[in-house]
Amino acid sequence: MIYKNGIKEWALMCCGCGLVYGVLMGLFWGNITMGIIDGILFGVLFTVCMAIFSKHLEKKSEHLRAEISKVRKIICEGPANHKKGVNAIGGWLFLSEDAIEFYPHKMNIGGQNIPILIDDISNVETKSNQIKIHTKTNETFTFVVKKAKLWKQSITEIL
Repeated sequence: MIYKNGIKEWALMCCGCGLVYGVLMGLFWGNITMGIIDGILFGVLFTVCMAIFSKHLEKKSEHLRAEISKVRKIICEGPANHKKGVNAIGGWLFLSEDAIEFYPHKMNIGGQNIPILIDDISNVETKSNQIKIHTKTNETFTFVVKKAKLWKQSITEIL
């Protein structure tokens, strides 16, 4: 199962980004109507650009999926950001039968592959769109994902 944005999420993001941008630009230029029209237009364009970028990243993760699936069964996967302090490193998160693996995008500076063995996990928490994975060695890994509750459910079923 790939946990990612669906049509509903993209439409809401488009309208949300467009309206916020439109109201701010309307206040800045003194014409709310024109600002909202511009905001919707730019919101749609921004969302389309992000959807194309997301598809590009998903396509780039196919080789990772093929490599991992040769060795072990993938239970779920999806785009994720690994939070390190105030930084968020974008990449792709895989859950297999024996590990959770994060692979950063090549454009990230300082991003590294993160393998977390299932046997090392002591606890999994969710908070809005984040999953926090606590290990038995007192490490905590925070990932920003879509459908965090489903990720937690999938991980706890394996534990």
